[in-house]
Formats: sequence, C-alpha cells, structure tokens
Amino acid sequence: MKKITIIMFSMFLFILWGCTPSKIEEGALKDFILPEFIYDDVSFPTQFVDNDNNTHQLNYSSSDSNILTITGKIGKIDKDEEVTISVTMEFDKKTYQRDYMILVLKGPFEEGVLSDLSIPEIIYEDYTFLYTMNDNLDQKYNLTYYSSNEDVLDNKGQVTRSDKDENIVIKVVADREKHVYIKEYNVLVPSSKTEMSEDIIAALEAKDSFDLGIETIESNINLPISYSGFDLTWVSSNKEVIDDKGNYYPIDQDENITLTVKFEKNDKVLASKDFAVLVKKTSPEDRLVFVHSSIVIPSIIAEDDVIQLDSSFSYGVQGSWESSEPDALSNDGKVVFKTYEQSVVLTLTLSYLDEVKQFDYIITISAIENSFEFLEAVSSINIPLETKNNIYLPSTVNINNEDIILEYNISKPDIISYDGIINRDNNDEEVLIVIKRILENRIEMIEKNIVVLGYDVEEVAELFDLGIEETYVDIELPSSFMGYEILWLSYNEDVISSSGKYSFVSVDTEVTLSALFAAGSYPEKEIKVIAKPIPDSVRLNMIINTIEIPEVVGTNLNLETVYDYSVTGEWTSSDEGVITTDGIVYLTSIEKNVTLSLTLYSGEETLTKLFIVKTIAIEGKQVMGHNYQDYAKDYNLMSMVDVHLEDERLVLDEGKTTGTYVSSEFNTIGFERLVASWAAISSMKGTVEIEIKVKVDGIWSKYFSYQKWGLGLQNKSIDSSDSIAKLSTDEVVILNSKTAVAYQYKVTLRRNASLDESPKLLLVAVALTIPNYTYPVDTTGFPDFVDYDVPLLNQNEVPVIGNSICSITSSTMLLKYKGHNFEEYDSEYEHRYIAGLFKDYGANIYGNWVYNTVGMSAYGEETFVNKMYSFAELQKHLLEVGPISASVKGNMGLYTTAGHLIVVRGYRITNGQTYVITNDPNINSRFGNDLFVYYEYPLATFMNVWRGVNYIIK
Repeated sequence: MKKITIIMFSMFLFILWGCTPSKIEEGALKDFILPEFIYDDVSFPTQFVDNDNNTHQLNYSSSDSNILTITGKIGKIDKDEEVTISVTMEFDKKTYQRDYMILVLKGPFEEGVLSDLSIPEIIYEDYTFLYTMNDNLDQKYNLTYYSSNEDVLDNKGQVTRSDKDENIVIKVVADREKHVYIKEYNVLVPSSKTEMSEDIIAALEAKDSFDLGIETIESNINLPISYSGFDLTWVSSNKEVIDDKGNYYPIDQDENITLTVKFEKNDKVLASKDFAVLVKKTSPEDRLVFVHSSIVIPSIIAEDDVIQLDSSFSYGVQGSWESSEPDALSNDGKVVFKTYEQSVVLTLTLSYLDEVKQFDYIITISAIENSFEFLEAVSSINIPLETKNNIYLPSTVNINNEDIILEYNISKPDIISYDGIINRDNNDEEVLIVIKRILENRIEMIEKNIVVLGYDVEEVAELFDLGIEETYVDIELPSSFMGYEILWLSYNEDVISSSGKYSFVSVDTEVTLSALFAAGSYPEKEIKVIAKPIPDSVRLNMIINTIEIPEVVGTNLNLETVYDYSVTGEWTSSDEGVITTDGIVYLTSIEKNVTLSLTLYSGEETLTKLFIVKTIAIEGKQVMGHNYQDYAKDYNLMSMVDVHLEDERLVLDEGKTTGTYVSSEFNTIGFERLVASWAAISSMKGTVEIEIKVKVDGIWSKYFSYQKWGLGLQNKSIDSSDSIAKLSTDEVVILNSKTAVAYQYKVTLRRNASLDESPKLLLVAVALTIPNYTYPVDTTGFPDFVDYDVPLLNQNEVPVIGNSICSITSSTMLLKYKGHNFEEYDSEYEHRYIAGLFKDYGANIYGNWVYNTVGMSAYGEETFVNKMYSFAELQKHLLEVGPISASVKGNMGLYTTAGHLIVVRGYRITNGQTYVITNDPNINSRFGNDLFVYYEYPLATFMNVWRGVNYIIK
C-alpha cells in the first residue's frame, strides 16, 4: 500500500488516540481530523465541510518541513519523528486554528505482538474476540477490531449470515501507549444456505457441552488440553494472575478474568468459548508460603555444587538470608569447603505487609580432600620434627608452573615467627603449625608439630645475622648477640672498616665482614655486604663541582646534558637570542650578560646551579645558523638616512623621495652561496632596492644589487660579478671554490614624488648554503599527519605561458591560502594575473625565487626565501608555521624537471612510510584521470629532488 487514504486513516487513528487541540479557538475545526501516525506520504485535504454543510478552505503549516511538508510529503528520516501540523481557516471574518501532533514513522506498521493472535478462517456463528494480549516481555496491549462489513461480522464478533458467502477483512490494532501493531485477517462467513462441515458442527456441539466447572480460583487449576476429539488451547485475559496453563499467581485483590478455550483440529480454530472466573486475592501468609515454595535449597552441598541465594523476591515480598556459620556459608551464598564436614542452618526471613515468616534450611557442606598440588606444596616446605635453625615458611610455592599461596597459624609465634624465625632459649619448645591454602570456595589445611631445641654458642654464631646486605653509609656493628661478645674483622678496610666505617665506591663492591664470638673456640660468622655507590644527592654535588663555564665567551659553548654516574642535565638561558640552550653564541657589537641555569637530575634528585656569562663584543653581528631574518624594528637608528620606523616598518621621512639604511656586518659560518630576499609593501611609485656584499679571506666584495622592485613595474634582475663573487639572477655565488664568512646589506627606499606613498620594508632575509652543514631537529612528539587546505591551481591551464609559471602558480596558491583573491583582475586565471607582476623581465623568467617572495610580501605578507637541510626541519616548519613552496629538480616519478616549484602543504606517516603532501601545479589528468594538482610524493622521491630552497609565508 504505497499511499494512505487520508480520510480512512484519519478516522481509524482518531478512534484510537484522538487529536490534540491547541489553545487557539478551533471553531468548526474541532470536527476536522488528521492522523496522529503516518509512515507514507498522505494528501492533506484543502477543503472541509462542517456539520452545517459549510465549505471551508484550509491552510497548513509544518513545524519541520524537512520531515513532513504541508502537502503531506515525508522527507528522509532514520528514526521516528514528531511534527506539529497547524491548520487554519477563515469563517465569518474570523480565523480559526487547530494544531495536530503527528508521529512520522520511519517504516510501516508491523504485526509485533499480533503475530501470535489467530482468528478462524471460517466463522459460522458469533465469535469471541480477545481484547488484551501480553508480549514476551509481559507488556500488556489493548486490542481493537475493525470489520470491513459490520452488517455480516461486526466489531464485537457478532455474526449475521446473509444469503451469500461473505469475505470479511478483520483489521486488529494492538496498542500500548504509542506502540502500535496492526494485522489483517481474511475471514469467510458462509451464506445462511451453506451447511456447516461435520468438524464445525462437532466443534459447536463440543463447545455447547463443554463446561470448565470452575467459578472461583484460589490456587493452580487444571486446564484440560483435549475434549470430544478436539485439541483445546487456552488464553487468559490476564496472564499475570492466571496464565494460559492454569498457574495461579498472588494478587492483592479479587480479579475477574476470562479464560477463553479454543477448539482446534488440524491446527485450525473451529470454535471458542469464554469462561468468566473470579480469582480470589492472596492472603499475606499464603503469599509468603507461595514465594517460599518456589525456592529450592539443597540439603547437601558438594564441592561442584552451586547455591544461589536470591536477594530479591517476587510479588512484593521482602526477604533476607542469615547463616549460622557465615565463614562456611555466607549470607549471600558463598560456600567455603574445608577438609572436614560442616553443618549450617540457613534461615530465610520473608515479609509482606505486617506478615513475617521464617524458614530454616539445614545444610551439610561436604568435606573435601586436600588437593595434590597443596600436598606437594606442603611436602616441598620440609618442616622438620625438631630444629635449632630458622625454618622456611614460604607464602608461595610453585608446583607444576602454578603458584600455590600458603598461610600459617602458629601456636607460639614468640618461638617461631610467621617469617620462620626461631627465638630459642635454653628449653625445648613444642610448636603447632597449621598450614592453609585459602581459595575462593575452599580451605585446605595440614597440621605440623615441630620442636624448637635449645642452643649453644656455635648455633648462636650460625643464627646471627647482621641484617644488612648492602650499604652506602657507616654500619653500626653490634658488640654482642644473645649474651656473647662479638669481635669484628673486615677483609676490605678501604671500603668498610672493622669499625663499620663506609668509604665511597663508584661501583657495587662486595666486602666480607667476620664476626668472632668470644667463647670457647671463638666460632666465626662471615657476612657479605655490598658497598653501594654514593646516593643521588652526593653524585649531583660531585658533578656540579666539575662543570666549568668561562665567564667570558666568544665562541659556541659545549653545554653537555649527559654526565658520569648516570647524571643528566638540562640548560636554560635568560636570553636565547644571545646564548641558546644548545650553546650557540650570537655575538654583537656590544657585550651582553646572560645567565645560564643548569639543572642536574639523578634518580628523583635535582640540583641547580647558575652561571653568569659575558659575551665579547665584535664588529657587526654574529649569525650562527643558516637562515637569518633581520627585522626593521631591530635596526640601528644611527644607520638610517632620511628613513625612520613606522609600525615596525622602515619608511621614508616626510618630504623625502630617497632614503637608505646600511646594516651591521653579519659574521657567519663559512658559506658557498647566499640568497637575499626582503618583505616590503611596494608599488609602481614606491620601490625597494637591496644590495649585498660578502667577505672572503678578509676582503669585501662589491655590493650586488637585486635592483629596485615595485609591485606593478616590469622589474628586472641584472647579473654582475667581481673577483670574489657573482650575482646570478637570485643567488650570490662565492667564486674560486672559497667560502665567505660575513655579509652586509644596504636598503634604498624610493618614491617618485614626495607626496606618493612610501614603500614599507618589514625585513631582509638571508639564506646560506653551507658545505657539510647539518641542523639537528628533535622530532619527538611530532604527529603522523599534518595537512593545510591550500587552494588548487594548475599552471598548464593558462594559455601560452602555462608551461613556465610553476613558481607563479605556487606563489598564487600560497596567497589564496592567506585569503587573497585576484578574480577581479583575471576572472579566468588568477595566476596569469600574478605572472605579469612577479615576472623577472631582465632574465625573462617567472621563477626568480626572490621576486616571487618579494611579490607576495607586497600584499602585506611576511615572506622570504629560506634554506632547509633536512625533512625534519621541514616537518617542524609545517607544524609551527604552515605550508611552503619548495624548489625541486630531477625525476619526480611522474615526470622529470630541470627546475620546478611545488607547494608542500603537509605530510602523512602510514605504516612506517612517509608521504609528502603537495599541490604540484604541473599535475593534471594527463598523469591519471583522478589527478589534479593534489599529490602525495613518497619521501624518498621528494628528498631526491628537493633543493632545500623554499618560499616562506608566515
């Protein structure tokens, strides 16, 4: 049934549940009906005719049109949902409204509890319908019947046979709160002319003659299961009082119920008959007896038996258990078996209202035999009949790879302690030791008698124990034991002397101490003592005294973190910009004082010491790394000519069209190549020029100019050289296989007229290529996945220049990632627009590294060229800053390039394999139908082509 006729379904559900009116005046709408439950699309009527034959136009609104629209259409749902449909109409210039709460079901009605309900296929005479049913969880449902032809078979089962056979559909509705089930039955009511079959006639006769003979019930009854050749099945109208088998259950008040018997043959119901009976209420005493009768407690409990003592009881009865021997049988039914038989009285106290009854169960708990493993464990202890020595009373014995846990009861613990220590005197003492193995439900035990003999001096010497196995302090050596004087002798006086004095050792050292008992033959007892290394606190003081840091430094420091005796250290610096915790020292033109703090760790001990260090002054500044950004905010004011700082950027003075700044000299590690770049806001009327020189063998080169650069101009690079170095497009290369050890740069700001806006310089950056250089990065704690959502652009889409603008496309992707949009300048290809701005018109290329980063900085971004020396360094940048553009060259796997730029947006580590996540502007469908820019390169491939040069955007 794909569609539900709204009127029929509305009437049906209205009979079951009715409608929920709103507080607004309803008028004629009080007679208008909508269903409360639907599971398929319905058609809401647009007109309504009231009882006075007035026709009203109806308007609808829905509280959630995604679930149910005003036209009755159901949306996509995955669970039952409630929706309020509001209906309004106008009549006599007045508006009326009524709200209907409709439950939209995710699926059609099911049979549910009705799957067990049967109705005869042929009905000749009145049939008794069942009006309540319980499901398998004893939830009670009310049953309502709807006949398709009430003139023949009405809703109460009354039959009026016509002059022809009638096929009737009986619809049965079971409901409990909002749980509804529906089932339809096809029933044939034969015509009045049709003679009944012999089985029907016999069933009706049996029905008339059968009598249950019971009107009142106070206990279980016997319900017959056959009669006159028919199988009888019974249905109780209240199974919680009398079930279908005639079992009686306690109740608080008299109950009238109906027992329906069905006469069946060949699994067909041919007739039924109802018997009304009165079920008498149960007295409190009988209720207690009834509950007690359902409880079964064994009189003998063997080891493999389980006893269940319920803590809750049925029919409102309260109860509790009490054991006369709770250590044998607890009140919650836990049984503990022992090696002897135990007798227990278990008392059950039941109460209901004011009635209380007690029931006693006498229970015998059978004795158990000691297990083989317990006997083996006890045998392994080997307790002697008599002893002068301490005995071994282990708490655990391993038998056949199983740990047997033992406990002991000792009659004279002052003579034999629970540790097996013998306390002897001059008399023999008899001691009883009971050995037990206590398991969850059994206790095994064996008794042992032992005689502790008196002692002599030799035995005293043998029994003597210093009680010390290892030490790192002086030992107090006792001068007597059990009345005998002791003389001491050490076999290693340099470690532990005969007086017990301890001297420091760096490793465990065994020392033999001899105790001589002054009596008779002077029996001797040798004792081994391990002299241990000094404590952590002493170690820390020893180490701290060995650490020396010069008060004045001019080079990097070796700040060790691992020391002798397993001592470790951690350094902190009061000024990381001068001396780092790795010991890197940055020298400047002025002396600086730095406090270095060292915290030593040994075990749980710590010790801290402060070192005050002064750095020497040098000409210029010291650059210890491979990348350095010199920010305008840190510039020396004395080196500025016609320029000043404004919002941490270098700008021209008012009225000036040209201004300069000359940096300090930067002393570096020896480098082979240098790339200088800068970040500045510029324009066609305001430009920035960077010039840089390098020092080799104490001689400065000339200044190499990157040429003046302004956004929108046709900026041109010009190669130049001297005997020391050369500028090749964007790199300064040191000549003659030498390395430079310093650089210095000059900034020139220009504008066409004094009223034009000044260019604004943020920083100048230098990236160094240093031979045999490494830059360690600790990757501990780095995640396995990092990725930034960088917009995708493909260079090859751009006509004419597409094969030459990988650098431009990468820079445009980074700018778009930062939120910039250039569609107003080129709605088709934004990177084509950027190509015209960042192009090097001198070298006639789009891939000038410096011009690309300077171009991005013209939009207010902090950008520059940098150099990296490991993938770990790139990982660190991705984690702490963001995506970059990387310069690559060689076999990319998909293709080979003589020089290319890609965006590195992240990485992933899967099953130990690392992949570099990129936006490669050269990748499109020619490498695969699903490929477009986004691509993950295996790390080995990436490292094989990566040149270490990158565009940085912060």
